[in-house]
Amino acid sequence: MQTTLRTFLSLLFLTIFCTCVRAQIQRYTTTVFPGSDITFNVVYGQAPFLNFPYSNENNTSMSDLVMDVYTPENDDNTARAAIIFAHSGGFITGDRTHDDMVALCDSFARKGYVTATIDYRQGFYLFANVDLHGTRAVYRGIQDGRSAVRFLRANAAAYGIDPNQVYLAGSSAGAFISLHSIYLTEADEIPTETGINTYTDILFPQTSPDLGLPDVGDNLSFSGTPNGVISLWGAVASLDMVDASDDQPVYLAHGTDDSTVPFNQGPPFSFGAFPDVFGNNLINDQLDAYGTAEHETYFVPGAEHEFYGADNGTWANGSGPNAYWDTLLPRMEQFLWRQHMPTTDFGASVDGLTASFTDQSSGALEWFWDFGDGATSQVANPNHTYSEDGDYSVRLFIHNDILSWDTLRQTVTVSEAALPLTWSGAPSVRHDGKNNWLNWKVSEQVNVSHFEVEYSRSGVDFNFIGRVGALPFTNREISYDFEHDNPSAGSHYYRLKAVDHDGSFSYSRVVFIETEAALLAVPNPSNGIIQLVGLMQGSTTADIYDAAGRSYGQVKINGAKADLRHLRPGLYILRLPSSGEMVRVVLM
Repeated sequence: MQTTLRTFLSLLFLTIFCTCVRAQIQRYTTTVFPGSDITFNVVYGQAPFLNFPYSNENNTSMSDLVMDVYTPENDDNTARAAIIFAHSGGFITGDRTHDDMVALCDSFARKGYVTATIDYRQGFYLFANVDLHGTRAVYRGIQDGRSAVRFLRANAAAYGIDPNQVYLAGSSAGAFISLHSIYLTEADEIPTETGINTYTDILFPQTSPDLGLPDVGDNLSFSGTPNGVISLWGAVASLDMVDASDDQPVYLAHGTDDSTVPFNQGPPFSFGAFPDVFGNNLINDQLDAYGTAEHETYFVPGAEHEFYGADNGTWANGSGPNAYWDTLLPRMEQFLWRQHMPTTDFGASVDGLTASFTDQSSGALEWFWDFGDGATSQVANPNHTYSEDGDYSVRLFIHNDILSWDTLRQTVTVSEAALPLTWSGAPSVRHDGKNNWLNWKVSEQVNVSHFEVEYSRSGVDFNFIGRVGALPFTNREISYDFEHDNPSAGSHYYRLKAVDHDGSFSYSRVVFIETEAALLAVPNPSNGIIQLVGLMQGSTTADIYDAAGRSYGQVKINGAKADLRHLRPGLYILRLPSSGEMVRVVLM
């Protein structure tokens, strides 16, 4: 009996411990698994492969389409985001075992993704009818990329995947596949070369078969359009297919001196027989013009094709990538994480030493509260009683259904002195185009002297900005107002401090409002060098915070410019000490 009890208690402790540890893991943004498990030679479909020498579009053989699937080692989660990687090779050479594809799959699997590297159909005739054969070769690859997406969605349960979080990334030719998987979506965008065409095969007239729609093959009840794409030095056949209806998020990386796939416009390989394609820079311009799709860029001045150290997918030095890999990978990681992360927010009301916390997050299914005094909780809306008066830094960490995460830290002040006052809910705040108007209601108010209005730009450090007199006695609900004159644009946090005649006090919940930015950072997102537009004279430094309120010191402002290249990719908030103005900056 004692052995059974000890075993039960040990299992119970292990379960609680693992849950606590898991609740704080920053999955998808850090390496949290020791390795990846690989399932080789997974057949994701069948298709007609063009036979050598590729000049006869009717000379095909049915064959399997194959992928290798990587999963995090010893991971028991059954709903994970997935990334499919498509290799380079100009639709002529290459396979799923390219050095860069294997490294990408392993790296992202260790971060918690399910990843796959795919083979797709290759081969086209280079000596005649290049436009026809080349277009059809790319189109077959696009069909195969979409087949891979459909396969993972259809088999989501078997591989522990959330079918609503499947992304497609590609290098060079693979990037053509990923980009067209979201932009080649309308019937009038399908190239005529993919249909029935007559042409001469060396000496003999031929008629090419119709390749059909972008989605052909198996699992047609599932969508072949990924939830987002990564284009590493890719391009599209026409900018017209990138329109306002295309809202999938896109990450674009390219070297400005790429002579294989043009950064702007030109034929692949600078080979004049090929039709012009439109590179990542022009795609970015098109996305900027429409403004309907989230997109980020990493454009490297003077860099060539596959600038992270690969030559047609093989490490050029024979051992591994160059320094650009360590820059590009975190940027890709942050971009993908933002597509599926939840959003943390919470409020707090205080009664003496007891704080009642209310989760106001979006997408949270697991909670981990750190109350700032060593105590923690894993319920959604906890109450916590502190042992003494003070300001406590409270942190909420959340997970969603795929264990993607977010975190937020705020300061909560408690005081043991009891105050005969009842807050009627949280305060409210509105912006009238110039000023912020704060309103709050109280009931059963006895011997209250006044209210102090406290204000913060970060939600962490609050300062006194005004005082409102209070009725000393009432047993009915009373409404109060405060006008915050002409605050600078950005994030605004307010709380009320009700003060008794004997000096005791009570805090309201924190209320938040975001007003349109007058101070702008351009470009935004940025590679690190930003220009602050609307900067007040005399501003020489800015305080740096991340999205969780953590301080990253200060940055000097020289001629309205700030250099943030020392920071990792992510979301940061710059605060001007001279004016209190704040601006958000996304670093790539």
